[in-house]
Amino acid sequence: MLYRCNDKFVSIEQEIGLIENYLVLEKVRYDERVKISFEKELNQSVKIAPLLLLTFVENAFKHGVSQELNEAFISIKIIAEEDSILFTIQNSKAKNPVEKGGKQAIGLENVRKQLELLYAENYSLQIEDGKETYEVSLKLKSK
Repeated sequence: MLYRCNDKFVSIEQEIGLIENYLVLEKVRYDERVKISFEKELNQSVKIAPLLLLTFVENAFKHGVSQELNEAFISIKIIAEEDSILFTIQNSKAKNPVEKGGKQAIGLENVRKQLELLYAENYSLQIEDGKETYEVSLKLKSK
């Protein structure tokens, strides 16, 4: 993983492989407490900044699954076209979350900075923080 971070961009297949490995580890950790859906539609082999999507997946577990005592869900979809990549992730939110006083969303802030540096005007990021779900939609111009 560290070796790949030296590259400015990696193949979408490599990034998906990393996410799949992460999901396997978390599934072992949470077992029946989480239902995971991961859809991939790779119509084109494109490049993406390494570890860009993993932050959103980590956040879904950190803020959604880890705080839910019953069953949580995470739904991920990646569509790679010739000129764009669409990534969406939705997770359930805990009904009674544990308050973590004063912590800022540093991971999300770092992703925003990375997007600005690497994609400038070639991306759109939408975040919906609903009552029961949290959803991120990221569209990138492919490299």
